[in-house]
Amino acid sequence: MINLDNNFIAAGKKRNVYLHPLDCNKCIKIPKKSFKDIKDEYRTLASLSNFKYYTKNYGFIDTNLGKGLVFKLIKDTNVQCDVSLTLGKFVKKHGITDELINKINELVKYLINDKIMISDLTASNILVQTDEYKIQKLFICDGIASKTLIDTRNYMFNKKLKKWFIKRKFRKLMRELNNYDK
Repeated sequence: MINLDNNFIAAGKKRNVYLHPLDCNKCIKIPKKSFKDIKDEYRTLASLSNFKYYTKNYGFIDTNLGKGLVFKLIKDTNVQCDVSLTLGKFVKKHGITDELINKINELVKYLINDKIMISDLTASNILVQTDEYKIQKLFICDGIASKTLIDTRNYMFNKKLKKWFIKRKFRKLMRELNNYDK
């Protein structure tokens, strides 16, 4: 069993995130309430094995705070290897740039083409990996729609509906980012 008492990194709506005490390149998500949420996330991620915009998943681990799910910790590729900023914090620090808009558009196209459903797309669920000079990649770290009784990813994705739904989520995200930029 792994002790996470002094390794807190961040809090989301449903999970807390801790630095893995034995591997500084990994983090552990611990559910705040139900373990079912994290099991659903694991199953959904397993079905999206080639999803290149989501943090890599290493499976479950027992901790002093309960069962958690281990993920790759997204870090910048600069000299210090800092933990990457969320999209919201990145915009607060650097503003909305053409480079950032291009990376967001690249992500939108990928989600539409590969029929990936994002249930909770917010500026705190996207990480911006940078080097010293530019944005390398965006990573979604939470908010993937999980399979339920009806597989909403297949149900929702007829050609017109999928574009509308994803573009609607990204318009909402851009409004959120404009508030960070002020």
